[in-house]
Amino acid sequence: MPLLRPEHLHPLTQQSLSDMAKTLLGVSEDMTWDAYFKDAAKKSLIQITMLKKGAAEKGITWNDDMQKELDSTMAPWPPMPSPPVRARASTSSSSTAAT
Repeated sequence: MPLLRPEHLHPLTQQSLSDMAKTLLGVSEDMTWDAYFKDAAKKSLIQITMLKKGAAEKGITWNDDMQKELDSTMAPWPPMPSPPVRARASTSSSSTAAT
C-alpha cells in the first residue's frame, strides 16, 4: 500500500501550516503552504535584488576566485536529477487495439 494515496493529496492552496511548521519556520499568522512559499520566494527575490544593487554600487563583481570557491564547495554533491516525466491520462474514449 502506498504511503500517500490520492485522497490524501490536496493542492497547497488547501493545506494550512501546522503549529509545528509555523514554529519551525518563524511564522506567526495562519496561512497556507501556497501563501508561505509565495511569500518566501518574494522575500528571497527582494533580498537578492538589494544585495546585487548594493554590490554594484560598491563595485563588487563576481570574479574567477569566487567561481572557483563556489565550484569547490559544490563539487562533492552530484547534480540534481531531472524530475520524472509523468504521462498524462488520455482523455480520448477510444482505444487502439494491438494487432
